Amino acid sequence: MVVHPVKLLVGVTKINLQHLELLFVAVVLVITGLISDKGSVEWLGVLGVLLTFEYTIIANHLGELYGKKSKKPRVNKKHPDYHDRLLLFYYFKEVVWFSYFIMLGAWSALVGVVLFLLYAVWRREWRKYHEVSHLDYID
Repeated sequence: MVVHPVKLLVGVTKINLQHLELLFVAVVLVITGLISDKGSVEWLGVLGVLLTFEYTIIANHLGELYGKKSKKPRVNKKHPDYHDRLLLFYYFKEVVWFSYFIMLGAWSALVGVVLFLLYAVWRREWRKYHEVSHLDYID
């Protein structure tokens, strides 16, 4: 899969993974903005998606770090598993946004939805091969 070449790229370039992720998304969004040729409104969308993606990276890393610290079994079985709920809402909201952006023809936002959905899959794959460690702290 893509995990091994990305690990190699991180090692060779010494770029932090979260910076590499953000750079990839920025390049995809800039290409989308150039292709769409919709002017300043589309570039505002590019900026909005990019900022939201950075927020998502930080939230994801915090969630992974929190999950590592709280590996104790739940004492209260009636307490909901918020991580599963959060993931469900994450996918559901992205499907809703995708539908909305299709109707608007907001191309950078549509690409953003695809990137957000792929990011969740990417992080799950990354964690299969790399446990959470002190290297995951965002700088």
